Amino acid sequence: MKTILLFLMLLWTPTVIAQQYPNSQFKRWNEWGCPEDWNCNNDQDCKGKVRIADKINGGVLLEVQHCFDLKKTDRSNNVNISYDELTAKINKGKKVTVRFQYSFTPKGSDQAYVKIDADFDEEINQSFPQFLYGTSKDGWLKPAQKIWMECKLNFNPSGVNFIAPQHCFANSIRTTFGIMPGKNDEDVTKGSQLTIHQIVLNIE
Repeated sequence: MKTILLFLMLLWTPTVIAQQYPNSQFKRWNEWGCPEDWNCNNDQDCKGKVRIADKINGGVLLEVQHCFDLKKTDRSNNVNISYDELTAKINKGKKVTVRFQYSFTPKGSDQAYVKIDADFDEEINQSFPQFLYGTSKDGWLKPAQKIWMECKLNFNPSGVNFIAPQHCFANSIRTTFGIMPGKNDEDVTKGSQLTIHQIVLNIE
């Protein structure tokens, strides 16, 4: 009997701790036209537009647009969505990754980006962590169609070690995706599109 109970307990024990973003395939939307549980800048000053990318398969589309009122000094700017209510206990020596699938079709010199911020309790030095975004330390996403990318939480300023130096609790892990103007441009180009298909956060 004890053997059977132990076997059943092992079946329920996860080998990898994984926390899923709410609405990670973006199949639910709120009254403001944003993915449920996420923030977006679907406002009146034409900073961009967030909408359903595929009503059948889910996904969220960020699209750059322009105002018709040429008197506006800020006719267009970066468009983004962000989720900032994920909390997590990160044990010493564990790794944190955000894995997502995206498509990016730029116009002009527009750039897509991913940004990760975290607030920790008082036990961890507030100068950490720093973040590494795949192969790009600046967080830029290359033009591509439906590819997966990983962003790692980096607790080492040298960029060598991704494991937590001590047990810590993240009160908030904010992930933001967006489109913004290129390096030497002040304005985005109408027509740039970034689609986020799926997102998974893992504490390994």
